[in-house]
Amino acid sequence: RQFFPPSHSSAVTPVPGVTRRNRGADRISGLPDELLHEILLRLPSTADAARTSLLSRRWRRVWAHVPAISLTDGDQEARGSSILDAVDAALAAHAAPALDRLAISLTDDWDSPRRRELDDIAARVAPWLRFASRHVAGELSLRLDRPQRRGWIYISSAPRAALKVPVCERATAIDVKVEYYGIKLRFRASGEFSALRVLKITGSFRLHERSLERAVSSQCPRLQELTLCNNNGCRRNLTIRSDSLERLKLGIEVKGTITIQTPRLVQCKMPSLFGLDRLQRAHIAAPNLAEMTWYDTYDPQHNMIDDAPRHLQKLKVRLYCLPSAMPMAALFQRFDTVDELDLRVKIPPPRLGLRILRPFGPAVLPSRIRHQEGKFECKAFLKETAKLPQCKVLKLSIDPDGLQEYSIVVLHLLRSCANARKCVLYLDLHGEKVSDFSLPIKKEHGRSSCGNLQLTTDGLVRDSLEELELNFYWLHDRDVDMMNQLLLSCGAGLKRVAIRALGGPSSELSPGKLETVAGFCRPETTIEFHMDVEPLGVDSW
Repeated sequence: RQFFPPSHSSAVTPVPGVTRRNRGADRISGLPDELLHEILLRLPSTADAARTSLLSRRWRRVWAHVPAISLTDGDQEARGSSILDAVDAALAAHAAPALDRLAISLTDDWDSPRRRELDDIAARVAPWLRFASRHVAGELSLRLDRPQRRGWIYISSAPRAALKVPVCERATAIDVKVEYYGIKLRFRASGEFSALRVLKITGSFRLHERSLERAVSSQCPRLQELTLCNNNGCRRNLTIRSDSLERLKLGIEVKGTITIQTPRLVQCKMPSLFGLDRLQRAHIAAPNLAEMTWYDTYDPQHNMIDDAPRHLQKLKVRLYCLPSAMPMAALFQRFDTVDELDLRVKIPPPRLGLRILRPFGPAVLPSRIRHQEGKFECKAFLKETAKLPQCKVLKLSIDPDGLQEYSIVVLHLLRSCANARKCVLYLDLHGEKVSDFSLPIKKEHGRSSCGNLQLTTDGLVRDSLEELELNFYWLHDRDVDMMNQLLLSCGAGLKRVAIRALGGPSSELSPGKLETVAGFCRPETTIEFHMDVEPLGVDSW
């Protein structure tokens, strides 16, 4: 919705059948301003709150004192008004001394005449940020989005304007998302974000790294959570130093070295930090680290977690498997035990290679890793994952995309975490025969890249396992057969089995097939079946 100043000369449309005599007393208008503000706070936007001025004289300007502003661009062409001017008018009309929340969300419509206005978007947004620095005593949210369109490729260009983030002394949370390559985001050098605890900067823009480093290290003494996700990447070294930071998420490709020195850091998420370039460098010093997320590659010659405990509460790793391109063994060996180990294995189809990593066309990758396109090397993968940290809970999700050795990979990872008490598996056979799961893999039979590795269910008795959750995207007969093979490998301690068909049962599932599962479990084991349920615990790759 878009804000439009109300016209007080407009008459309220009478309700048919309701007269002045039987209309009754207006009890709401007699409430104190504080209660009216609470009522208006529950409306979707400030535009809706402003329209209450048409109710009566009592309601005029009540909305302007509500301690929150929420502005979005709606159908501005139908109104014949500029959304940027509307935001200016709303901020100018507001009279509250302090704001608990200021939220402005704009979407760039590339087919609209409004495209011309966005050429000077930085100049138009700067006064809004200055308004926030004076009034916001809570949350600040600024989103300059653009709709993703199929077939469009947004090319990074040199920044045409700098958007300076002023110091907001009373703001407790700042969330800025800018999807505009022509803007360079920069923090002012003077002042202090005295109350700031949460800082999120996301989108596609140029970032002034030095100003961010200065802001985090010296201008935010109470900062506890930092999120930095920029599709435009970081073109130089990046250093994060903070004595107060507890949660850090970096979703950005760093072209140089990243250094993290955070003595109080508990949660560290590093998705897509370096993409697939194993030569990038990271140095992490976090003595209180409890949760770690790492994607794609960890080369001990370039990446170092040298000041962190040997035990973690949660370790989440994504393995993007290409021929000898994804060294990860050193990361697994860095930690002895974890409470929860979450493994996401992504195996691309043989002929697509790295091209599927970019949503808007083939990736432009360094020449030193372009040669890694090709068939998945099962033997190299098994070597990298031969020693996993011991865990209490194992979550395993594999996206094989036609992998012939799918069952071998599943069995290998289960063996590597034989002491887990709970296993949550997301499985999809992709048409593979269950016999490949239970029998030794011979070189002459399956032409497997695993060679003569003897991977069978023989001797795989998981006495420590108490709970087993099996999630199938489509449930077929072969999935039930594989399920039964897994149940055979479980010991007497198994108490609960939950089976979920995330996409529902397939037409290939024979009647009564699921009833065979009970025959592979002990009488005291509880068995649950869930059909047509939403995926639980799996996010996007």
